[in-house]
Amino acid sequence: MAQELQPCGTPAAYRRHLAHGEPTCDACCAAMAAHQRQYRPVPTIRGPYGKAECGTDSGHQAHKRRRETPCDACREAHRLYQRRWRAERRRRENFEQMLAEAWMETA
Repeated sequence: MAQELQPCGTPAAYRRHLAHGEPTCDACCAAMAAHQRQYRPVPTIRGPYGKAECGTDSGHQAHKRRRETPCDACREAHRLYQRRWRAERRRRENFEQMLAEAWMETA
């Protein structure tokens, strides 16, 4: 006995349209979008250490996870974080180069 097909306007009908290479109808698209909102919510800004506040690099990352444009305070905090990170990386690279040169002189 053949399985009864779900009518248009359901996630199953949306998947059936895709499987058969058909264009999806508006009702099926809306049903699938509602289904995805229910079972795949947008990530929250709460992490393991509490709420990410605006004006911090973690706040900037939370904006990005939520697919938002970061606010000015978060953008500035991320810019400062990047500046410090690059400076620390340069300092470490210079130190490693200095050690390598000192090792080559003694070898």
